[in-house]
Amino acid sequence: MVGMIISGQPRSGKNTLVKVFEKYSEDVSTLNTDALFIKILKKKKKKKIDENIEDYLNTYRYQDSKKKIKRFVKDDVKINKDTLIDFVSKSGIKSYCDMVLKILDFWNKKENRKFWVVPDLNGEIYFEKLKKIKTDLNIFFLFRNPLESIVANMFWRTYPERKKKTLYLIELIVRWNLSYYLAKKIKKKFNDCVEICFYEDLCKELKNPKSGLLKRKNLKIDFPYDFQKTFFYFNEEKGWYTPEKNWKYLLSKQEICLITNGTTNVRFRKFKINSFNIFLKIFLVKILTLFFIICSHINVFFYKNLIDFFFHPIAHIKKISNLRNFFNG
Repeated sequence: MVGMIISGQPRSGKNTLVKVFEKYSEDVSTLNTDALFIKILKKKKKKKIDENIEDYLNTYRYQDSKKKIKRFVKDDVKINKDTLIDFVSKSGIKSYCDMVLKILDFWNKKENRKFWVVPDLNGEIYFEKLKKIKTDLNIFFLFRNPLESIVANMFWRTYPERKKKTLYLIELIVRWNLSYYLAKKIKKKFNDCVEICFYEDLCKELKNPKSGLLKRKNLKIDFPYDFQKTFFYFNEEKGWYTPEKNWKYLLSKQEICLITNGTTNVRFRKFKINSFNIFLKIFLVKILTLFFIICSHINVFFYKNLIDFFFHPIAHIKKISNLRNFFNG
């Protein structure tokens, strides 16, 4: 069974796209919780099959900002546990990740759909490794104007309060750059099973795919949302469209300049650099971006762990005790 991961930078619309597939396509089985493959790849298979299955089905993600509402994998993968145990025991599972992928295939077959779709972050990190386990796997990278996705991150679960630290803004820009760079690198290597799309183009791409992954899957659906009314949509004259459903300027001109000139994508307009201080910050972003690109060529998991440690050393200090963790997925 064919599988497709919807990935890209946070706050770029991946979960929205999965919901569109769920509501408007009869060809697709959808998982409404992030797959967390970067963690699944690290998990060791337990001896008892039922424990592995129970562990996976009880994986959950919070659905609200207060972390009170949970959505479990078993809320979507509604298959009798005994049926799953029988299937897994006969499938010759090689690893925990292999088990998860085969469960998704089995679930899709039971649903009588053409392929399954799951949302997830970090696809640019783990896709090549996952592709070795499931050869018919596809990935759809969804990006968004960095002035929108980065600002949405700055206000995520805190609006109208924002995360004010300049270092956090620099981190978001560098991560955006690396995610886009690695997605293009994967596209170059696995062209037929990789698609890169921007949120602003979804309506045209879904309704009439002219090329790429959706065209090859013969998938046409309507995108029912007005992207200009998506929270944190940016308009130069009005500012950002906020969760209060009004327009506001949420960042300073200097911060806007830092984002537009710090991100590597040339699709969006660059704002004029208006101070030496901003010039230095842009220079820092470029240096960090180049440094982490070099690290990603050494080992993509090494890059991921290093950038996490660089920006959040206390949270990742335990990884120093085992250097092998820096190179393993």
